[in-house]
Amino acid sequence: MDGAQTPELVPDSLAYRHFVQAMAISFSPTSTELARQMSVFKQLALSSDDRQQFETIMNTVRYDLDDIAEERSLPATGNAVSAGALQARERRLLDDARSQLQNTLDTDDWARVERYVLEEVKRGVKIFGAVWNCDLIPRRRRLHRSSAVARAVVFTTAVHSADCR
Repeated sequence: MDGAQTPELVPDSLAYRHFVQAMAISFSPTSTELARQMSVFKQLALSSDDRQQFETIMNTVRYDLDDIAEERSLPATGNAVSAGALQARERRLLDDARSQLQNTLDTDDWARVERYVLEEVKRGVKIFGAVWNCDLIPRRRRLHRSSAVARAVVFTTAVHSADCR
């Protein structure tokens, strides 16, 4: 399934998870990460107060995502958290960030975020495999500029149906 062709088939929850994860840049961001984030902020045109709130929420998300990544990198032991539990925790974190943004940003700013995710981010999602309409968290991510959507930063994701199990 290619979101560029059929964005209506991409679950909203999946698009929001990719958006939040991409906007929660590292604490020592590369110039590419900063440029991507600045490009999105420019398109969203958030008020200064909402942008500050947005960045605060994303910093918290990044901190928690880093914790999850660290746990994933630990050697498997009897006390290790299962990969499924970490994936579920990550999914909840990203979904909670979406809710927090929705409840924090003013109505107009939230509407711009929502429009961006539903019109731009969804178009960059690609799901491979026979079973794609399940609750997905991607295994592989790639961010790039698309010439087809030159005015937007496109979040391209390859998701395999095996990730649904």
